Amino acid sequence: MPGSWMFREKPFENSVGHFWGIIDTRDYMRARYGHVEAVLKIKSRTAVQTALDHLLDMLRLNRSDNMGLRDLVPALHLRLGREQACYDFIKWWYTRAQDDDYDSGNTDLPHLDIENADAFESPNTLKMSYAALPHRAMLCLLKWRLQSDLQALKNTSIAAGDKVPAELLNGIRSHMLSPAAQNNTALMRDVENGRDIGGHISQLEQQVDALFDTLQDSNKYYCRRARTPLDRTSNELFSWNRFRDAACPCSDL
Repeated sequence: MPGSWMFREKPFENSVGHFWGIIDTRDYMRARYGHVEAVLKIKSRTAVQTALDHLLDMLRLNRSDNMGLRDLVPALHLRLGREQACYDFIKWWYTRAQDDDYDSGNTDLPHLDIENADAFESPNTLKMSYAALPHRAMLCLLKWRLQSDLQALKNTSIAAGDKVPAELLNGIRSHMLSPAAQNNTALMRDVENGRDIGGHISQLEQQVDALFDTLQDSNKYYCRRARTPLDRTSNELFSWNRFRDAACPCSDL
């Protein structure tokens, strides 16, 4: 299509980052989003990855995200078991994107460039006063998954006892954790040296409880199918499926 005062020629070369601001590319963006919705009806890991790839590329084409695509991305990362990528995405939107001097229209500025952030850090480091509900839910779920993984790791260590040599057990323990946990230097030091990780579990538990309370305050109906993250009567974490379905109704994988 030839260029005009409203449409730059070769938009995939000359208008990357500004697609929603160009009237003639909006139908393309809508159609591509329709494709994402159709793909997510397929219950497979490949379909989830395909949908995620489309959404991330659409965010590259339209940095201001007028379509609200960012609300879907964290859940898809979690469905693929990528807690680190999920946290990096959420952190970028609630730190750098919230800076007063950040201009989404300036494509010279970095975009979604946070990598290997500390997923164990306090949620208070994020500027989430006006955070979207799906982001609150996925951050809560992410923290809960980390807590659950650490608890399982601790239980494994207790069950092994003196039956497995300490050096071998510590090596096994260090490979049982997700990349998001492995990026926490203090945690990995304790794991590799066979130290108790109860403090790390308690830290995450407190964060999960606070995030869940905030989530409920935002919309008491959003997680109506889930109990509180830690059932104080049985001292057992509620099932992943129950919270997943409540926090992300589109999840079937």
